[in-house]
Amino acid sequence: MSKRIELGCAGHFICASDCHFRRHTQVNGYRVSTVGNLYYSHEKNGGRKTLGAGENSFFETYVFRTTNKPVADSEGCGCMEVAEWSEIDGQRYATAGEAQAGHEKYVRKYMRKGGGK
Repeated sequence: MSKRIELGCAGHFICASDCHFRRHTQVNGYRVSTVGNLYYSHEKNGGRKTLGAGENSFFETYVFRTTNKPVADSEGCGCMEVAEWSEIDGQRYATAGEAQAGHEKYVRKYMRKGGGK
């Protein structure tokens, strides 16, 4: 069985700190990251924002290859550096339920794929 590491931080997206939904799993040399439910903290009375151009793209999962080096200053949490920030797979969703299911779909896919390094 492949080693699966669940991490307590977002795995991508520059505004992830404003996302109320964050999942990050690493498996077989891949980072599977899902973020969404974006509300900008600097906006008073701001509504939920989409992550993409689609009117219902409130959540997204992207997959990235990782290196075998830990992220600098990660204090040994298990977070590995991303080899290249161009996603190799991904999808957007309208709901948190779809995002949860989509995240698990990509984790299973990359667990079967084997080492990506």
